Amino acid sequence: FSVVAVPIEALAATDTNGHWAESAINSWISSGYISGYPDGTFRPNNAISRAEFVTIANKAFGFTSSQGISFNDVKPGYWAYSEIQKGVAAGYIKGDSIGTFRPGAAVTRQEAAVMMAQIKKLQTDANASTGYTDYNAIANWAKPYVGAVSNAKVMQGFPNGAFRPQTSMTRAEAVSALERITTAEEHTQQSESKQQTEEESQQKETTQQNETEQQNETKQQNETEQQGNMVWKNG
Repeated sequence: FSVVAVPIEALAATDTNGHWAESAINSWISSGYISGYPDGTFRPNNAISRAEFVTIANKAFGFTSSQGISFNDVKPGYWAYSEIQKGVAAGYIKGDSIGTFRPGAAVTRQEAAVMMAQIKKLQTDANASTGYTDYNAIANWAKPYVGAVSNAKVMQGFPNGAFRPQTSMTRAEAVSALERITTAEEHTQQSESKQQTEEESQQKETTQQNETEQQNETKQQNETEQQGNMVWKNG
């Protein structure tokens, strides 16, 4: 991805017409989450690096908090240093067993699945990944997350039934998957808001019902007492 500001006229990708991810790419370019190259291309079928993926994920989800990092291969002068700090602070990226992050390496589909599932805090489900024909090629640490994004329809397999976990994710695939997961986030928030509204309405209705019952009970009690007084007076 290009992280250098480019002229507005260069933002309209010239090589995405007819591409399966054209709509998502154009939408994200317009939103400012991604940009094309200075020559006007987007190169949708090129691989996306781990640092680039983190950068656009941070923008899409609005992650701004950061924390110190100590990866052996990410120095303060690196172009995505602050973005990697944000990703670590957000809790969706970690280094490997030897203390490196490999920022320039292409992100694999299973790595992307893990990051997106952690961003969204999806329910892990290793069993949901068993249906892929190349299930055994999925790393054990990734299987629960591949299952999670599959259940959420954020990432799916290919027509031949394979997930291709160790294949590099393309720029188009990254944009498309991230768009789906951000949309899922919005739907979740809307559902929570709707649920909260329904709960508030239910509580209000219950309160009104209790008040009505209490009023009726008080009225009935008063009428009974009044009738009793009348009997006593007549007696």
